[in-house]
Amino acid sequence: MIAPMVAQAINVRTHGPNAPPAVHVSGTPALLILVGILVAIVAGVVRFLVLRRQAEKARHDREAAEVQLRTLFAAMDDVVFVLGRDGRYLEMPQTRARSVRSASAELRAATVRAIETRATLTTEYRESSPDGDLWFSATVSPLDDQSALWVARDVTEQKRARDVLAQSEARYRLLFEHNPSPMWVYDYDTTAIIDVNDAAIEQYGYSHAEFASMTLRELRAPEDQSRLEQILKTLRRTEESVHLARHLKKDGTPIDVDVRGRPLAVPGRSLRLVVVTDVTARLATARAAQQAEERARATSEMLQSLIDTAPQAMVVLDDTWRITRWSRGAETLFGWSAAEVIGRPAPYVPDDYLEDVRARQAHADQGYFGKPREVVRLSKDGRRVPVLIATAPLLGRDGRPTAHIAVYTDLTERKLLEEQLRQSQKMEAIGTLAGGVAHDFNNILTVISSYANLLLASGPDPNDRADLEEISTAARRATALTRQLLTFTRRDVVRLESVNVNDVVGGMESMYRRLLATNIELVVKLDDRIGLVLADVSQVEQLLMNLVVNASDAMPDGGTLIVETQSAELDDVYAQTHADVKPGAYVMLAVSDSGIGMDAATISKIFEPFFTTKPVGRGTGLGLATVYAIVKQLGGHVWVYSEPGQGAAFKIYLPREAARQASSAISRVKPAAPRTGTVLLVEDDEAVRKAVRRMLEKAGYVVLEAEDAEVGFRVAAERTGSIDIVVTDLMMPGMSGSEFASRLAEAHPGLRVVLTSGYTDDAVVRRGLLGAAHAFLQKPFTSDQLTNVISELLDSALVAGPEA
Repeated sequence: MIAPMVAQAINVRTHGPNAPPAVHVSGTPALLILVGILVAIVAGVVRFLVLRRQAEKARHDREAAEVQLRTLFAAMDDVVFVLGRDGRYLEMPQTRARSVRSASAELRAATVRAIETRATLTTEYRESSPDGDLWFSATVSPLDDQSALWVARDVTEQKRARDVLAQSEARYRLLFEHNPSPMWVYDYDTTAIIDVNDAAIEQYGYSHAEFASMTLRELRAPEDQSRLEQILKTLRRTEESVHLARHLKKDGTPIDVDVRGRPLAVPGRSLRLVVVTDVTARLATARAAQQAEERARATSEMLQSLIDTAPQAMVVLDDTWRITRWSRGAETLFGWSAAEVIGRPAPYVPDDYLEDVRARQAHADQGYFGKPREVVRLSKDGRRVPVLIATAPLLGRDGRPTAHIAVYTDLTERKLLEEQLRQSQKMEAIGTLAGGVAHDFNNILTVISSYANLLLASGPDPNDRADLEEISTAARRATALTRQLLTFTRRDVVRLESVNVNDVVGGMESMYRRLLATNIELVVKLDDRIGLVLADVSQVEQLLMNLVVNASDAMPDGGTLIVETQSAELDDVYAQTHADVKPGAYVMLAVSDSGIGMDAATISKIFEPFFTTKPVGRGTGLGLATVYAIVKQLGGHVWVYSEPGQGAAFKIYLPREAARQASSAISRVKPAAPRTGTVLLVEDDEAVRKAVRRMLEKAGYVVLEAEDAEVGFRVAAERTGSIDIVVTDLMMPGMSGSEFASRLAEAHPGLRVVLTSGYTDDAVVRRGLLGAAHAFLQKPFTSDQLTNVISELLDSALVAGPEA
């Protein structure tokens, strides 16, 4: 729009062909042109002012930067300078560092190298000064192709320290490498071995390279590893350490070493120097000496213990025959205390034995000792004591006696026993004689009694009856007197008679209750149908007393003691599995306790004479042996059932008296009718398991066997058909029969269970062991008893239904 306006405002006139046109501007265009010129002038002025302002600011900033740079240089500990290619100092700001302005050839060469390579170099140079040489560490940076900037720091002190350290390290290396003791350096944090000397390589057999790949743990013997870990756990980095260790050489040879360690001052590393000394031989010698000392001490202690604890009197005398040791047995035998006799000659030699003692001492000094002999010695109260003396020398290193030991055994009791034996033999001879006389006298009394009774039975004259009765009475009194004579002279003679065991137990019950401790409950359970046995009442009383006392001793903390009687039938199957048992009718007498019980090894020995588990002085070991002898004499059988912690049951089976069978025996068990079914038999005793299986198979049952609960579960699970009844032992290893029956019944509802045990049924019920069983059968049982119980259970199951 401005162009047309300008064209309109300008008139061009020419004065001739070559004359320039005359321009006349007027109106609005002319105004616009003037404004444009003014704007251009103003813009130029503004630009000039801005550039001037910027120039002044730049000069001000440069001056401020120079001030800051000078301040920075003044605070620097480094030497800063600009060096030309020709070696002239072009710039050197003032700093706090000492400086030398002489440019050596070394500095000029470094400057040229930095300029030509256009790279920053690091170097170290030396300058001479009145105080000595100065060492500088410097960086050289090229500025242009004619100069380079140097920044150098005085490292004279560091240089001197490094030199000293290098000398020290050289000395250390010399001592380390040529030390005759094995040495190494290891890292505290990793236990890695850093360096070793030649002595370590020679002693352990590893090469330098092998050591460099090992840790301390690889040098330690296996039994010493835990101790090493404990040392490393408690050892502080800066402390010295000394300890003994067991190392292994490369060939596996163990050595005992003394280990001394101390920290090494290495910046940035936690290193320790270790010096090792082989002390294997020294420790072996020390151990040998210690063992010898311990053996000597043990021998001395053993001798002293022997002297102190031996029941015999033991006396040790020195080479002058003065007492040095006096046992408690000697004090008991002779009456003198140790304080009264130590250091003195023996005070117990009677005058009539002095010459004999002196002669034997002279022989003993020459090493001759006689055999043990019987002599007489004196007690403190003057009694003459018969003793058996045995002497022996205590030899020194030269083989000659340095002391003597004498052992005295008191023969007083043995002499009394010998006297009693002689008296017993005399009484035996008298008894034999008296027995013969009594036998003949009894024959005479039999004739007298018989005729007297015949006359009395024939109805004699009244005047004669009184005389005949007196004769009969005198005969009976003579018979009783003869019996008393036989009893006195022949104590092993017994009187067998028909005995009701219930009467014997009842008659002694009150005595048992007085005998037992208050924390022991006595339970008496008697079967009125047991019948009679042929026995000696006193023997039955004795075996009962022995069993009750034995049961009481087995319950030191109290418990329950059960005495019971039952009628028993032992059949052929039972007799075949128990030695010396004859089939037939028996009376069972059981004594059960809830005491500590016995294991199989103890049970196998309990009837041996003198075997006892009681403390010394509390039992002779003859009680159960006597029970066994009495039962065998009466033709009976003893059966024991016990387990540790489960108490014990002693069962005595005495033959029922045949002559009184009809009046006293209970009715026999009626055999069950044959039937079929499947029985799971669980019994850990193989012999019993086989016998019971024969009973069941003979009765027509299918039998599945298992030796314990685990096998029983497996057999039951694998059985495709039904199982009608389970017969299981009460006490089995792993799981009891009661628990087995309970768990099996959960999987097989309605299953009938018969629990068997050596305990009596009353003892089982009282201990709560019956559990899920439907019936209990006490061992030993007959085949009729077993099949009857099974039949009754199966019949009850049919009546009650499968879920009963």
